[in-house]
Amino acid sequence: MRHSLLPLAISEGPMQPQITPDPITMVVEIDAEIRTLLSTASVYIDSPRRIAPSLLQPFYTQSKQLFLIVTRHGRIVPASLDTWTQNRLVVDVRQSMPFLKTGDRVLIIFPVLPDRQYVLQTWVEDRSFSRLTLRYQDPRYETRWQVELLEPVIVHQAPPEVASAVEQRRLRILRQMSFDPDRLAEATGGYMTDTLCKTSIPEPSPYMTFLQETPPLFCELKNISLGGLCLAVPPKEEQSGIGMSRLVSLHFSLPLWTDDAKPEMLSLTLLGAIRNVQTASRPWTLHIAFLKRLPTAFTSLFERLESLFLEKHASSD
Repeated sequence: MRHSLLPLAISEGPMQPQITPDPITMVVEIDAEIRTLLSTASVYIDSPRRIAPSLLQPFYTQSKQLFLIVTRHGRIVPASLDTWTQNRLVVDVRQSMPFLKTGDRVLIIFPVLPDRQYVLQTWVEDRSFSRLTLRYQDPRYETRWQVELLEPVIVHQAPPEVASAVEQRRLRILRQMSFDPDRLAEATGGYMTDTLCKTSIPEPSPYMTFLQETPPLFCELKNISLGGLCLAVPPKEEQSGIGMSRLVSLHFSLPLWTDDAKPEMLSLTLLGAIRNVQTASRPWTLHIAFLKRLPTAFTSLFERLESLFLEKHASSD
């Protein structure tokens, strides 16, 4: 069965969609956070206790440095580990960071081996001139919604050369939207598409074509957030190479008007990074982060779709 990756048709009913005359195009900066997401060396953890004591010891003695990625700016700052507890750690930095504010999200990189780095998500709890107190943040901290889709999520895994070109910033990522995200509630259809391009002109590069021609996986959506989603991999779709490349292209459609037998659809083709593959039980699950978060306006759409999902399953019990 062939699934088109083209945007779905826009309704021409009496209610006029809030579609912009020209698509909105934005550049997705391939910053340190995205490169960390795409690196196969990265292992995301929820506490330093996940690191073997022998690998953590050099950071205790300060013979090895940590690196901080301030996600709001994409800056990388070297730091030394001072202390850590069950919920937070304290680091010393050698420079003033006036741009850093309480509540800012910070990734801590523990470069333990040449081919492995542990990544800890935190937020700034307290700061002084050269000392930061950072509180741990679970990688799955965001609100997640259970949403029922009419069709599977189509996943294409990037070949290594495509992922490498993105990590090395030899490509640009552009996001196009046929609607104003601030007026999503008024939209009656449309699309949002991430594309790999050579320039700022939204023409797909051969790398994008190469990516979308890889064998697809047809997965079931378990939950979704503004920052990513969790997918169940049916047994017939299981492949030994899942997760070998972090970069993926995702295609799925969200129903907008849910009181209709045939609701208008919002078609999404998004680039993401596989953060974790769980294969201990069936179905396998994929945890994927979007390279660019969805606009906050999607919150109300997800809340409405989850409410319908819960009502449907409550009535069937």
